[in-house]
Amino acid sequence: MRRSCFYSRFMRVQSFVFAALLVGITVSFVACKPKAKSHQLKKNESIDNFVAVTTIGDLNLRIGPHQETARVLSLSDGMVLEVLERSEEKVHIGNNHDFWYHVRTPNGITGWVYGSFLILVEKGDKKKAAEIAIEKIREEKIKLMKSLAGFWSINTKDGNEGHHKVVIYEDGSYLAYSTEIKRAYQGDIEIFLKEKKLTFKNGATFGRELFYGFSEQVGYRMYSSSGGEHKPFERSSDKPWPMSKLKSDGYKIFK
Repeated sequence: MRRSCFYSRFMRVQSFVFAALLVGITVSFVACKPKAKSHQLKKNESIDNFVAVTTIGDLNLRIGPHQETARVLSLSDGMVLEVLERSEEKVHIGNNHDFWYHVRTPNGITGWVYGSFLILVEKGDKKKAAEIAIEKIREEKIKLMKSLAGFWSINTKDGNEGHHKVVIYEDGSYLAYSTEIKRAYQGDIEIFLKEKKLTFKNGATFGRELFYGFSEQVGYRMYSSSGGEHKPFERSSDKPWPMSKLKSDGYKIFK
């Protein structure tokens, strides 16, 4: 009996040690995993040593360091810019408080960009710049999917909900169907940040694309654009039909 108890205690201790080692290895692996980080410019550090990476699409490049100055062009997300100079003081734009940066694009166009939408990276580390760009684009897409997730319906001219419906999920998948033609489509969404466009890879009853926009007054909105006509989608007051109901009602399913 004593031997059995001793053996049981020994096995418990051995299991605890193994678990501790496993946790230690896991923590060590996570801690050692490289992750791209932006650089915080020190007080006496020269701006000449850095490039800037854009973190959003449709970012305005302006002729001067002020949001009221004329726009030169729109920059795409993940673009690496040469930094020429920085404004002397930070300025407030909305909830942001940052510098303006005088930059040059890869094709030689110069202008000013607001710093809240840039990340500074040491000039010699192009690989790090690319990693940061990819990471920020991924984060922006995840954030967008969370914001758009929900049930949407097309609106008719009289303001009522139409027969085109789409459910957008946070993981980037979708279910689109029409209560009129009894067709349903499932698949994944491809996001184009610069164009502010969602592409439904397996198609949908309203086509393959929806464009989105945001305003502080109404939040996110979406619309389809076919034949030059914008057809608005808004968050639906109805509840989405589950796939089981679509199948039992004889919908033709496309995956």
